[in-house]
Amino acid sequence: MNTTLRQLIVNADDYGYSAEVSRGILECHLNGIVTSTSVMINMPAAEQAVASALENAPKLGLGLHLNLVTGKPLSPQDRIPDLVDGDGRFLSRDHLLVKLGAIPVEQILIEFEAQYAAFQRMVGHDPDHIDSHHHISYLHPNAARAMLNLLEDKPMPIRNPLKRWDEDVEGFLAKRLPELYADQVVEWSLALPRLLEDIPSPKRFVDRFYAGQTILGDLLNVLMDTKDGVSELMCHP
Repeated sequence: MNTTLRQLIVNADDYGYSAEVSRGILECHLNGIVTSTSVMINMPAAEQAVASALENAPKLGLGLHLNLVTGKPLSPQDRIPDLVDGDGRFLSRDHLLVKLGAIPVEQILIEFEAQYAAFQRMVGHDPDHIDSHHHISYLHPNAARAMLNLLEDKPMPIRNPLKRWDEDVEGFLAKRLPELYADQVVEWSLALPRLLEDIPSPKRFVDRFYAGQTILGDLLNVLMDTKDGVSELMCHP
């Protein structure tokens, strides 16, 4: 009899976003099915959250949630002028997306490197995976190239939301990018998977367990729909 192996990573995003979010994630790991989390290392609550995970949840996988849209950057503002507003905070997601095509890869990479170094200092080792807040590193070739440059000598898996179980890449981008880029969506939908194809990642990405779809019935449907190989279920406790 042929059998297939189905494996599921349950990853909680936004660890360190706030003390409350971090406590919720730890609770869902210690008493639930969360197996790993992604740390927003630039947020003020991140350091205490990491310390709590290291002390109380040694089996919780810790990844880096690359962030360009929430809070303050870790790089000097004069090195990333196109990523910040007049108060030195990251641009809003919508504002950043409008500008993203004109932001140099080098500026994005500078901030990604600063966040990676901060993770190493706080956690004491490399992250066990990489992903990004609001999927920002997967929405434009410039951001994807910055992420790839960051990982050039750091072999580790990434989340790949382009492998959504129920949607092609063109549809994924069309829903998330401003109208400004409408005529480039098809081109990017072909380019982005090629950029990421050599980086290890789960076979499928599932983001259905989100917002109003976070009841037990929805979770059971997700579990029943998983296929052979490794799938990642994104959640936000």
